[in-house]
Parts: sequence; structure tokens; C-alpha cells
Amino acid sequence: MDFYKEDKLLHSGFTALEKGNVDIQVLACFVPSQVPFGRRFHTVLEMIDIFYQKVASDKFRPIFTKGDLAECVLKGQKGAILFVEGAHALEESLVQLRTWFRLGVRGMTLTWNHGNALASGNHSRNLTDEQIRALIANDGANRLDVCRLLYRIGEAQGLDR
Repeated sequence: MDFYKEDKLLHSGFTALEKGNVDIQVLACFVPSQVPFGRRFHTVLEMIDIFYQKVASDKFRPIFTKGDLAECVLKGQKGAILFVEGAHALEESLVQLRTWFRLGVRGMTLTWNHGNALASGNHSRNLTDEQIRALIANDGANRLDVCRLLYRIGEAQGLDR
């Protein structure tokens, strides 16, 4: 597959983005739930590597900041925001979350069909109050707004802080 040539196997290749006048595209790294624990993080790393090796270019640049986004829009350039679909790929590690962030990932959904350590598709909780407090207290995560998100999850679940 070639991102820059028309290819029906691609959901949104460069030519399709041009035809649709799409300037900014969110590119999702999705790890199917059947990928075993211990391989999920690495699978996302492989997808990020493919993005930088075969997709990112002067024509389609990675967007890391609000400034990058504004610049792309103002200059009429095309850009990509990397996203991970489902916190299951974190394999319960904030180190892995920070690694993705350093590599350019700027968003992540909490679930994708199946529950994980952070969230579930129903009203049950997957983390204990103590686990949520420990994650909230993790200073390294503060820079990524993970703590605020987990705090909100705790508020929504009526946790005693």
C-alpha cells in the first residue's frame, strides 16, 4: 500500500483527502483485542513507525501542538493527528502512554468495544479507588492531563477522594 497513491484498501489515503478537501486527518492506531497482552504496545509502536516512514512528509505533516494545527489550517497544508483507539493497548502502563506522547500520539479513547484497566463499556468499574488515586498521584502523568481525566472518571463514579 502507498498512502500517496489511490488505493481502495486505505480508509483515507492522500488522494482521497485531497479530493474531499480534508486538511486535517486523525489517524488511529487500533490494536484488535485478540492481540495478546505483551504485544499491544509494540503493535502501536509499529504503526507509529509506519506513519513516520511512509506517511509523514512535507505534504502531510504530523501535528503535535495547537500551534502546528493553526499553522496547517492557515497555510492550507495537510496534517495528521495520531490517535490510539482503546486504552487496552497501554497494557496498564503510564510509561507506555508517555512513550506514545513523545512519539507524537495526541489522543486516545478509553475503550473500544471491550473493557480494560481504565474503563468498560458498561457501568461496572475496572479500577479500585486505591488504583485510581495512585494514578492521579503520579506526577509524570500530570503533564499529559491523564490525572485530570482519571480524576473526572473518579468524580463520575462518586469516589471519595
